[in-house]
Amino acid sequence: MRNLLVIAIVILFAACSAHKGKLLQKVGYIEAGDKKISLSPSPKNTLSISYFQCGGICIKSGNDVVLVDPFASNPSVVSKVKTDTAAVGLIMKGINPTDIKAILVSHSHYDHLMDAPYIMNTYCPQTTKLFVNHTGVQIAERLKVDSARIVDVEQPAGFSSVSGNIRVLPIVSSHPPHIGNTKLYDGEYRPNTKPAQKSFWRCGKPYAYLIDIMDGTEVSFRLMVQTSASNKASANLPDSLLKAKGVDVLVMPVALYSKTPGYPASVLNIIKPKYTIIGHWENFFRPYKKLTVKPYQVAGGTDVMAFAKTMEQLVGKDKFRIPMPGSSITIDY
Repeated sequence: MRNLLVIAIVILFAACSAHKGKLLQKVGYIEAGDKKISLSPSPKNTLSISYFQCGGICIKSGNDVVLVDPFASNPSVVSKVKTDTAAVGLIMKGINPTDIKAILVSHSHYDHLMDAPYIMNTYCPQTTKLFVNHTGVQIAERLKVDSARIVDVEQPAGFSSVSGNIRVLPIVSSHPPHIGNTKLYDGEYRPNTKPAQKSFWRCGKPYAYLIDIMDGTEVSFRLMVQTSASNKASANLPDSLLKAKGVDVLVMPVALYSKTPGYPASVLNIIKPKYTIIGHWENFFRPYKKLTVKPYQVAGGTDVMAFAKTMEQLVGKDKFRIPMPGSSITIDY
């Protein structure tokens, strides 16, 4: 009965989608295709950030690649969940697998973790590390990811070097409720469930990530990624880190933002990024391939237009982007 209730609620959310994708494009909040920006009057370096969906991104710096929440499988509202290998192939196209140094996963809901074990086992070299919460560790191990390749981010260890030029810092975050005060599939791993069930993919403890591109011992570029609408990650980021080096690019979600009082202003006031990328805006119950060519449906239950207008007031229209799935941003810095 509970599963039927959850399905009914999710269907209602999907049906109530504002369908404002066309209008968002028309007024320039969502831009089709790739983009190039410069964060310095005299840039010396370049990196790229490709957007998958649901907050998932690919960061390329030279021959180093870090994936965050790589997901493309998009089951329908009522179907069982499983990795769509063809869709994953689309997001992996253009990525040299041997360059993948780490996969960072924010929490263990299926739309963030589900495709990562398949990518680890199919695409990545044995040196690639999967960073995930304790629930995600158990899920990944059940899906045959070698435990030696998994980093439990709930075991505090400070910064971890994932290559000679990149280090990452997990930051405790939180997840907003989905309906009222209810969080769907909240809590920890339940071994008696099956991977095809959405209830298998319990959230666990959510995390954000600080990702530093290093130039020797100095941080040359700093990226912060959070995939849940939360004020907690920014509050947990040590002031000393921000004083030593500010955040160049912040990746943050729009989904469920109205469930987090003060968001996004509360986060932006602390982080003060030079540029912001907005994710988790699209209706991920549509097949990924359709989102890349005609993403006209926004996430159900989320007023993306109101969020975009708030962002324009807070940072200016030229200081943030709502990217199409499959598009990329090249950043000179």
